[in-house]
Amino acid sequence: MSKILTVVGATGIQGSSVVAALLNNPTYTIRGVTRNTDSDKARALAAQGVQVVQANLDDLESLKRAFDGSHAIFAVTNFFEPLALTSDIATAMRTETQQGRNLADAAAATAGLEHYIWSSLPNSSENTKGQADVCYFASKNAVDEHIRTDLPELWAKTTLVWFGWYAGNMGYPLFTPHPLANFDPSSRDVVHLINVPGGTLIPMLGSTAINPGLFVRAILEQPAVTLPGKAVAGIVEYLSVEELVASYERTRAEAAGKSPGKTHVIEVSDDKYAEMWPVWGEALGTSHRYMEALPGQCMSSVHGEIEVLHRGDLAGLEGLVTTEQAFRDMAKATAV
Repeated sequence: MSKILTVVGATGIQGSSVVAALLNNPTYTIRGVTRNTDSDKARALAAQGVQVVQANLDDLESLKRAFDGSHAIFAVTNFFEPLALTSDIATAMRTETQQGRNLADAAAATAGLEHYIWSSLPNSSENTKGQADVCYFASKNAVDEHIRTDLPELWAKTTLVWFGWYAGNMGYPLFTPHPLANFDPSSRDVVHLINVPGGTLIPMLGSTAINPGLFVRAILEQPAVTLPGKAVAGIVEYLSVEELVASYERTRAEAAGKSPGKTHVIEVSDDKYAEMWPVWGEALGTSHRYMEALPGQCMSSVHGEIEVLHRGDLAGLEGLVTTEQAFRDMAKATAV
């Protein structure tokens, strides 16, 4: 008999990738948790054989019902959803932390649960000794601490997964390079403004459609390696901001059948970045400073509070899609 793998946010970015990676695995029956079971995405999952159930992250009892009978659970929250609704960082942090606590409390109450995979992020404050305290890292870290301190039995079944920077982020106005006006109307030169040097290394997840699910599948398949209370860094590579922008523009030019223009990365101050992008610039600007502070180490536990596994530590982790290929796939989809 197959085991129930419950996926929170099954119609979202991370959850849908987990469903796709494990849908045809005979070991599991996939249960997808979503707020709206009548959405097009939810109906599409049901048509593929997913058990689609309704629950709300703000409703603990609904989560307990959704988790009932689960062998494993993949849990995720989204800081940026309440941020978009409230435009207030403190409110978004409180909302995400409470939702994460609800998920953990529901998981702890699930009889027979063997593996809890919680999508969190490193402790930026500890890693930098307070120099860079990233708000949407901290709201997840508060949940980590709740599990570790208040739910020790669940902690023994928990693997943290720290997913890197999404390739798809380049489609948001904050990150999309802007055309650089000059005297050549055919120019494809662009400029990208950011509050850190262009050489700052960004931890890249690569394809959001494929890679999250592959990491979660590897975590589930190797509990002796990934438990208890360990973290898995879900990244495929580090790219500098300059490399990231150049790759994005190169693949867009390829899809258009044109030669790429020059890319210019210009550093602005933290204050200017926050002024350009109210609320969002403050939240994301701090994360950029965190990455700058720990080049090539920002998806680690610098002071050793937790054991962190990387892609090379997990056997059978194959098929990961690089950032550049993810950009190509995005460009082709846009062209169609």
